[in-house]
Amino acid sequence: MSPEPPHANSSSSSTTSTSPGSSQSRPPPDPLQSTIKVAKAIMNAPTSNGQIVATILSAYDLPDGEVPTSVTMSYFAETKSGICVSNEVNTGPPAAKHRDHANSFKFGSAAGSAKNAAANSASGNESNNKPNQLILSAPLPTLFESTIVFKLNYADTSKNLVSKCKVQTNLRVNELQWLILNL
Repeated sequence: MSPEPPHANSSSSSTTSTSPGSSQSRPPPDPLQSTIKVAKAIMNAPTSNGQIVATILSAYDLPDGEVPTSVTMSYFAETKSGICVSNEVNTGPPAAKHRDHANSFKFGSAAGSAKNAAANSASGNESNNKPNQLILSAPLPTLFESTIVFKLNYADTSKNLVSKCKVQTNLRVNELQWLILNL
């Protein structure tokens, strides 16, 4: 005998699990608790490497209309042995100004320029020649405990703008996330 097809007015139910011998149901697991479990596993597996991939879309409402030269993403972390490790990758210059603001810039383009692709390769940015994509790679425990620093660079370094992001408090493992950073 085959099961009956679902009716058009049937409702879906949320999944819950019960422990053996209990008639009580538990709510689905909290995503933050799941991330904490994965983080503990990461910290206990020091030989595996991970990546942080950032795609820089725009720099908006900057202090003036001067064109920035690039965006830098770097991380800094102290290892268990007390050694400070770091890595840094850069985008190319902005691809265009935003039409509606003279002090806002778009990074990257659909095609990507050869000049930006060459600059990314020279800086160690292996991002499939996407001039606005930055990739940092390091052992997972190092990345998880690190602080990511985003810097909007200008020709005059006194105008550089910086924002910091603590990985373990701001990002989740294996989840795409938008970040709007105040510089």
